[in-house]
Amino acid sequence: MRARITLLVAPLVLVLAACGGGDPSGYGSAASAPPPVSADSSGVGAWSRAPSASAPANGAGDGSADGREDAGNTSAGTSGGASDRDSGIARSRRTAPRIAVQVVESDLGRILADSSGRTLYAFTKDKDGASNCDADCVAEWPALISPGEVTAGKGVDKSLLRQDRQGGGISQAVYGEWPLYYYVGDAGPGETNGQGLDDEWFAVAPDGKLVRTDG
Repeated sequence: MRARITLLVAPLVLVLAACGGGDPSGYGSAASAPPPVSADSSGVGAWSRAPSASAPANGAGDGSADGREDAGNTSAGTSGGASDRDSGIARSRRTAPRIAVQVVESDLGRILADSSGRTLYAFTKDKDGASNCDADCVAEWPALISPGEVTAGKGVDKSLLRQDRQGGGISQAVYGEWPLYYYVGDAGPGETNGQGLDDEWFAVAPDGKLVRTDG
């Protein structure tokens, strides 16, 4: 009888051993248990939100908001640069030194000169205040031009001084009916080397008439 009980108990022990033998978790040994998951308040495991090693950093190249923002900043910078350049040009025109026409004493008598004393001339081919001096002419007889206002200096009749507007935001000074020019042959203030050249170029008197020295 005792031998019979022993035979019945032995298979029962084998069955229990195969089922994990008293482990309440039902997973068998600890080595086979699933790894613990650290969950945040949303209930989503922290490990599941780890970035992929291949994901682009800071949204570069992936069309993310950061990428679009960078592109927008670049565009804004370019636009700002153009705006700055335009503002700089406007400021330079506003702050350009004013050119003045004045009356000075010379070997020709009282004549017009610029604020530094350089002699100003008139061209007899100019009519009604309009310049007829072409490109070759201007190379030798530069016009008195200014991006700003030309002011009336000492001895000048303000009613005779005006400006002939030209392209590029500049204008040529005109006195009476005569646009005003320099002569490249005058090295400095007080020189009148252009007087009477070709019988077409003459200094200008304070009353707006040409200073003719012939006869």
